[in-house]
Order: sequence, then structure tokens, then C-alpha cells
Amino acid sequence: GLTLRRIAEGGLAMDVQGRAIGMSVFGPRRRVLVIPGATIDRVAAQLAAQWQDGDGIEREGDDAEIALLRRLLHDALQDASRESLPAPRLRLQRAVRDLDLAAITTIHGFCQRLLAEHALLAGQPLLRTDIEPGNAAQRNCLAVTLWRTHARTPEGADFLQRTFRDVEGLADTLRDLLPLEPLLPPPPATSDNARADAWRALRRQFQASGEADRELLRNAAAKKILRSGQKALDFEGLWAWFAEQSDAPPRPHEELASLTREGLVESCPPTKQALAPQLAISDAVEAYVRADEADDLTRLHALRDDARREDQAIKRDAHVRDFDDLVDAVFAATEDPNVATALTDALREQFPLVLVDEFQDTDARQWSIFSRLFGDGGLLLVGDPKQA
Repeated sequence: GLTLRRIAEGGLAMDVQGRAIGMSVFGPRRRVLVIPGATIDRVAAQLAAQWQDGDGIEREGDDAEIALLRRLLHDALQDASRESLPAPRLRLQRAVRDLDLAAITTIHGFCQRLLAEHALLAGQPLLRTDIEPGNAAQRNCLAVTLWRTHARTPEGADFLQRTFRDVEGLADTLRDLLPLEPLLPPPPATSDNARADAWRALRRQFQASGEADRELLRNAAAKKILRSGQKALDFEGLWAWFAEQSDAPPRPHEELASLTREGLVESCPPTKQALAPQLAISDAVEAYVRADEADDLTRLHALRDDARREDQAIKRDAHVRDFDDLVDAVFAATEDPNVATALTDALREQFPLVLVDEFQDTDARQWSIFSRLFGDGGLLLVGDPKQA
């Protein structure tokens, strides 16, 4: 019903060469790009063929779609500025006959067509590029290259093993790291020495107040303020771990975060949390735990940047793209202020109306493409939130 109403009210035209997509009903010739699912029902042509002068605006037994079409036909024929019955009847019949010329396409097909037909406007090189779907073998080769590069230092090797386990684990994760969507959270704005500085500060605080803090923990344990049993805080083990460390920042002990203010509260039974011990070392522990997490996040962003750069270089040299690259290239073009305006104007001239079906399956990048290119009145969305 939505598609039929837009056709009847807006006047969409079928290009005889099949390049323009849509059909004309009452008004001037226009074109529409159809992303799968939005189709034209032949009922409109059948209704026009059966229409007689003097037919009313309503008829008993009509379903909602036919009732809408009957109203649109009636209003169009009653308008003195519109055509007489034979003209829209002929145009509807022609539209049904030429329906198969409409290019029903996927988002990837649309992006491929855009990049081919508007290469200069999209900032693309004038080179033939083949579509080669991403595969496990490519990701494995890329993972080996990345592992060799980022495992050159002990810290880098430790990060890779903790985060991905092995090369195969990194190859699997590349499915999520290679797409253009932003990696969240963003890289922290910290210095290269932030983790080392935070550790030295924690070491100084431990040397100054470590014994007093341990006595507070012992007293809290004796008074049953801290949990006991399997969930008990192993603070004696933590103090032994501290004693073994040097000035080189270590991997945090698995229970180190329990010495933060929040961690100490959680180490107490619910009825005793207000009595959680207040340690002088807690803030320094919090700062080091956060600095260690920030260091891992920085390494992950650096790895991802290298992965995307290496992946694009390999594909560029081989003149290939995969399906995600098609969407990425169009998305990047819509964000580039040097090309976005001209590209948008050209596409809106080519496709004044775009119908997107199964909209609930549209991801953030695809929605951004549609809204930026066609969002000012030329975009119709059809979706089912129950399938989202």
C-alpha cells in the first residue's frame, strides 16, 4: 500500500533501458531505486482497467489496499488538471508489463553500481576492481603478519596471547576488527609512560602504607566485615605478590582490583558493606588498574589500524574488494566533505525516490548511507520491528 500510494501520488517512471527503476502512474516521469522487497502490485492496473466513468470513491468488500487505490484513482480523475481515464489506464498497464525491468538490488549491489557509475564523484580510482568475498584463508594470512609485527616485544606478545590466545583466535576476531565501524571505546588519551608511571606511584604508596593497610584488612577479616570462605579476599596473597615485584610494571594480580574502594565494598557481605575498610593504597591501585586497561585498549586500536591498513593494501595491489569494502567505500564517500555534496546531488537526480524493504536488517553504516544520500523526502522505509 505504501509503495502504491507513492507511485500514484508522485508519478514514477520506468526507464526503457532498465537504468531508472520504478514506474509512472499519473504525474511527470520520475525514477526510484528499489532495495529488495518493495514491489508493485498488479491490482492497480486491474482496477484501472475495470474503472468506469462515475465509479464511486468506495465500494463494499474492498480490502484496505484496493480501497486506497480506488480513492487515489477517484481523486486523480476528479481533478480537472489531471488526465482522463484512458491515459492512466494505459500507463498502469505499461508499468505492469515493464515491471521486470526494475532493478531489484541488495545494498552491496547498490554500492557496487554507485562506485562504478560515479567513480570520480565518489573519489574512486578509475580502475577495474573485482569482487572477492573475504575468506578464512585471507584472514589467516593477515593474522600471521599481524602476530609477527605485534609480538616483537614481551608486552606485545603477552597482549596477543591474553586477548586472542593464538593466531587462529586473532584470525577469527578479524571478522569484527576489519569493518569500518568505529571500535569502541575509543583509544584513551594517555601518554606512552602512563602505565609505568601509575605502577611507580602504586609502589611508592605500598611502601609507605602497605603494612598499615594490611593490618586494617586483618582486623576487618577478624570482625567478619570481609567475606569468608571461597569468596574471601586473599589479601595475604596480594601482599606476597607486591613483595615480589620490581619497578617494571607487571600484569595486575587477578585480585588486585579488589583493593580499590569499589572492590573492597564488594568483598564485604551486603550487611557489612558500609563498614568496608578504607585503605590508603586504594586510589593508587585504581589508577594502575585503569592505566593497565588503557594500555590494552591502545594496543587493540593499534592492532586494528594495522589490520585495516594491511588488508586494504593487499586488496588495492590485487585490484579486489570484498562485500564489506563496497559499503565502506560508499560510507567513506558520504563522510568526505570534498565529494559528499556532489555525489548526493547526482544520486538524488538519478533516484528521486528510494524504497528500502526489510529495513530492520539495516546496520548503522547502511542507514547512514541511505539517510545522507536520500534522506530529505526521497526515502521510504519498510520494516517489521518484530523481526529486528
